[in-house]
Amino acid sequence: MREQMIVKSASQNCMVFADSSRREVRVIYEPNGTPLFCAVDIAVCMGYGAPTKAVSRVDVEPKYRRFVPWVSKHKRGQSEAICFDRKGVEQFLRHGVPNEELESWVLDVLIPNAERIGKEQGYEYEPPKDDPLMEEWEAAREGPPPGILERLDSIILEAVMLKQEIMKTT
Repeated sequence: MREQMIVKSASQNCMVFADSSRREVRVIYEPNGTPLFCAVDIAVCMGYGAPTKAVSRVDVEPKYRRFVPWVSKHKRGQSEAICFDRKGVEQFLRHGVPNEELESWVLDVLIPNAERIGKEQGYEYEPPKDDPLMEEWEAAREGPPPGILERLDSIILEAVMLKQEIMKTT
């Protein structure tokens, strides 16, 4: 018997995948369409009593920190959560208590459907050409501008000397 997959949008870049047994996994999409799976949701599906602890203790790399939307009866919002890519989910499943039904659903239904949706909505980001802010952003990514560290050291030294001078007068 084929299980029904329920997919609903939780925000602009987040989908909630669920099945008939009430498993729900939030999936965040990167701009290029790569799905990132909310690790706590996977841990809940695996039956962990403390899913956040299970996620923080497991040695799965890479871990992505993303803002994931949540909804309760009376409130909605978003919180920072650890997410895994496809390989991370596979590694995490190997660390947990074996559950063939869950593993089958995640590997055969959830991941392929999430990847299919990501390919449909993904795009390759190209920064705008001739944008002066883009040059500043690229420079910031490469590291601090030359001389900034020396300037920062002199400011710190000046603050320490000023503090010592104030301490002498009191």
